Amino acid sequence: MSSPRATEPTLSQGLPGMRRRHESLEADFATPASATYALVPDDDDLTDPVVSSNVHLPTAIATQLAEARTERRLTTGEFIIWAIESTHDRLNDYVHPGGVVGGRLFKARGVGSTSPAKVPTTPVAYSLRASDFDVLDELKKSFAARSRSQLITAALTAHFQLETEKD
Repeated sequence: MSSPRATEPTLSQGLPGMRRRHESLEADFATPASATYALVPDDDDLTDPVVSSNVHLPTAIATQLAEARTERRLTTGEFIIWAIESTHDRLNDYVHPGGVVGGRLFKARGVGSTSPAKVPTTPVAYSLRASDFDVLDELKKSFAARSRSQLITAALTAHFQLETEKD
């Protein structure tokens, strides 16, 4: 074996334009990752986390919801919010179709609030921000609904009825 000529680079010198392995690692890790990007979650995720729940909807409404969600490309939670927002002014009529008694001296309650016939229901999962559940609970109180399920069912029923009337 002959010794390298003066014009030939040696392994210790490396080839022009190439870094030795340890130089590459040094360059890659020279700047800490925290300096290039932050791994901090969005403030909303910390202060207002997403919470999952479920609602028991009449099977016919659950079927309509599944079709409408696919058509409009919304999550179940987004669709519920949309339905409540779009029917808010008429929602009391759907929460209490028989009307309401009380409200000043006595706690407001729906007339005939127990349904005469059991309607088959389907549990439907949805996710909302924690603050959205606070709004749902306030709406439940203000409309004197028995449950979130009753409130959401009323909003979806009203929404689908309004959609049908438009067609």
